[in-house]
Parts: sequence; structure tokens; C-alpha cells
Amino acid sequence: MQTWWNTSPFYDSNIYISGRNRSCTQAQLTAAWVNQVSAMGWGLIPTIVGYQAPCSVSANSAKHSSDPAIAETQGRTEADIAIADANNLGLTQGTVLYYDMERYDETAATPGCRTSVKAFLKGWTDRLKEQKYISGVYGSPTNAAGDWVNIPEPSRMDAIWLARWDNVPSVWYYAPPSPVVPDNVWSNYQRIKQYQAPHNETWGGVTFNIDGNIANGPVAGIRIAKNKTADFDGDGKTDISVYRPEDGVWYILNSSNSVFSGIGFGIASDILAPGDFDGDGKTDFAVFRPETATWYMQVKAGFSGSRQFGASGDIPVPADYNGDGKTDVAVFRPSNGVWYIANSDNRGTFTIVQFGLSEDKPVPGDYDGDGKTDIAVWRPSTGVWYVLKSSDGSSSANQFGISTDKPAQGDYDGDGKTDFAVYRDGTWYLLQTTAGVSILQFGLAGDLPVTGDFDGDNKADIAVFRPSTGGWYLLQSANGSSATGFGLSTDKPIPNAYLPQ
Repeated sequence: MQTWWNTSPFYDSNIYISGRNRSCTQAQLTAAWVNQVSAMGWGLIPTIVGYQAPCSVSANSAKHSSDPAIAETQGRTEADIAIADANNLGLTQGTVLYYDMERYDETAATPGCRTSVKAFLKGWTDRLKEQKYISGVYGSPTNAAGDWVNIPEPSRMDAIWLARWDNVPSVWYYAPPSPVVPDNVWSNYQRIKQYQAPHNETWGGVTFNIDGNIANGPVAGIRIAKNKTADFDGDGKTDISVYRPEDGVWYILNSSNSVFSGIGFGIASDILAPGDFDGDGKTDFAVFRPETATWYMQVKAGFSGSRQFGASGDIPVPADYNGDGKTDVAVFRPSNGVWYIANSDNRGTFTIVQFGLSEDKPVPGDYDGDGKTDIAVWRPSTGVWYVLKSSDGSSSANQFGISTDKPAQGDYDGDGKTDFAVYRDGTWYLLQTTAGVSILQFGLAGDLPVTGDFDGDNKADIAVFRPSTGGWYLLQSANGSSATGFGLSTDKPIPNAYLPQ
């Protein structure tokens, strides 16, 4: 699994954890294995193979009752068994559990089968929700569209995993003759699709027989911090790092083990645009090339991609605007004050919002603490911060700073909300949502602010990069002050790329 994590394009793996119809006991599936694999970064899809439909064509499977009342009770019982088995693996409350309900077709010989399946899945879901688990189901688009959408919403499964081997990696399309699954159901990151039949794939010299799936729904595993500033090793801490334009190399000093690395990715004219584009908890290398308005990104296992988005003169503002844990490709266009966001929602949707003037500097951040980045600008001529809150669509204006300041927004008091902050020739001015106003002298004129969480305590640290010496000076909220030499005078400190230039 470690080899595949390091070399393959995959992020999630199914595990059969329970069920009276599970075909193997899997003695190696233990809590220790789950912890080990989750720590690598894998998301897990816990699957239960229990009672099947009374009209299932499987001759060897145990089947639930065709009486709806009994079937609902059996669904609740299966949920209790699954919860116990999940707990034994360390998969506790808040975990999604997927019930494998293979395709079924009601016939004249099996009247009431569909009604009993809905009752069974209602019982399964109700019991999971009572025990604070997330209910999922695996099965056929035919049954999802024909039956499951009609289960009353409070008792409807939270997520679906549908099998249609049409070789189309989209959770929104199932090739005919499969029926259309309505887009307004299971529409909020609640779908997985099995789109490829079993086949062998080899990565890093290791071969597995797998089904091809695309996940846009909940999975289990260790909750990892995502979209942290310049966290290339995924330890929840900002890494000291620079980009050297003359050779297009990113130089990184990992905070987890002090290992130094250099990766060539970009050219001299590129604008840095780092972010966690694949949602694996590690910062990805990314640049915006102004002359072609092209984004270049390198994600897990070194897989690279590019896309054209924006126009020459745009300012890249990558951030997680929809709250799915993945950085969205986005630009602010000073010429018209419009924000263009390519949502990472697997549907190819865009958000276009007019907010700002040509002189404004984009300062995106989660100012309302709802887990989504808010569109925001700072206006140098007035020192006013304008924020468009994602939580309720309201806007606010706060005067904080003067025209020569360098905005350095971040969550300095650790309350989950981005604070207004500016750096002024060696002095930091903070307007914190919980801790209030703070003024600190730290740095010299000519230093660049490099706000980040260098000690991993979920508070933004005051920090500067000194181009004249290549020195990093950190005032960490948990670990105090430190100084590190890392970089040249022409280097661009990567944490500074998250701030307006």
C-alpha cells in the first residue's frame, strides 16, 4: 500500500469489513493495519456485505425478509453488527459505512421486493444515524433511481456508491441503459462511481487487481489538515521554502524531518500558485504562467497536469472556496474587479463574482470560520478590507492599515477565522476576531511577511524572510522565536505567495 501511495494516482481503497455474505474473513484486516494505511494518506471505503434483496439473482446469498416491517428490523440489526465490527477496526463515530446491496429486479414471482429493500435500507440508515455514523450504500443506478431516491429524506442514505462499468469517470453520468440519477439528490459530495470492471494495474512494481472508481463522496480514515500554507510534507506545519526563478526550482526544508529537497517546476516568468489541489493534506507545486494564462500543477506521486484558466494580467488566487478540502483554481481580474473560480466539484462548474476595483489587492481567507475561503480585497488607497462572506453572502468593510502596508492575513488567535493583519517596515498590526488588536515589532524594512503555521498549533505565526541575507525569522506562537538561513536574495519565499504581491 505504501508503494502504491507513493507511485499511483489513487487516493482511496475499499475494505470489506463485515457482513454475513462477505466471502472472506481477511485476518490481516486489523485496527493496526487501518491505522497504518490511513497514516500513509489513504482514504478507506468500509463496505458491509450483508443480507441481499429477496429478489436477488444470487442463489448463495442470505436474503432479508420480503415483509417490510421485518426487513426494517433486519436493517437495524445489520447496522449494529457493522458498527461493532467497525469499532474493532478503530472506525468510530463519524465514519461512513457502505452497505453492499447488489442489483435486484422485482418480478411477478417476487412481489413487494422493492418495497422491502427500501424498508431494509431505511432501518440500516436510521440505526447508523442514531449511533452517529454516516450511512452509505453500494449498488446499481437502476435501483438508486427507481427506489432509493424515494426513501424519505431523513431515512435516506447519506452517500451512494454506484456501479456502472461505462469507462466514464464521472459520478454524474451513467451510460444508457442505466436511468438518470437525479442531480438534486446526493449532490453535495455524496457520490462514488465504479466505472471500470476488474483489471490489473501495476505501480512501483506492485500489481493489484482493482475496479476503477472515482470518489466524490465521504471516505473513512485519519482526518488530516488540508490547505495549510506551504505544508509540503503534510505534517500540519508550514515548511521553510523558496522558489528560485532563474532555474525554476522549488527548495524545501521539511519541518517533519529537516530533510532538504529541490524540485524543478516552472520558469522565471511564472507566478507561484501553491495549494492542496488534490486534497491529500500536502501542498502541491503549482504555477500560473501569465503569458498563456495556463496553470501547471504537480500533485501526489509526481503526476503533473495543466489547464488554461484566466487571462494575461489576472492575479492567481487559488484557495478552497467550496470547502471540499481541495484548492480551487481561481483568478482575480483587476481590469474588471471580477473573481473567476473553477470549482473542484467534479462537475466542471464555475463561480464568477464581481467584487473589487482595479487598485485592490486580493486577500482571500476564511473570515467567517465556515471552512470555506471568502472572497476579499484590501484597498490600499483607503486601507479598507472588503469581505464577501461565504456563510451568508453578506459583505463587510473594515478600515485597517495604510497605503504602504503589506497585507498579511492569517488566523493569528487560532479561532478558525482569518484575521486582518498588515506588515509595516518591521511592525506587525493585527486585528484579531477573538484576541483583538495587537502591535508587535518583528522584522526590518525590506523584509517580506511569510505568515504560516510553522509550529503546527493552528495559529498563524508572525514571520519574515530577509532577502538581503536569505534569512528566515520566525516568532512562533507555541515555540518562540528562531532564525534559519535558507535562500538567496533573488528567491521568492513560498509562504509569501499566499499573500498579495
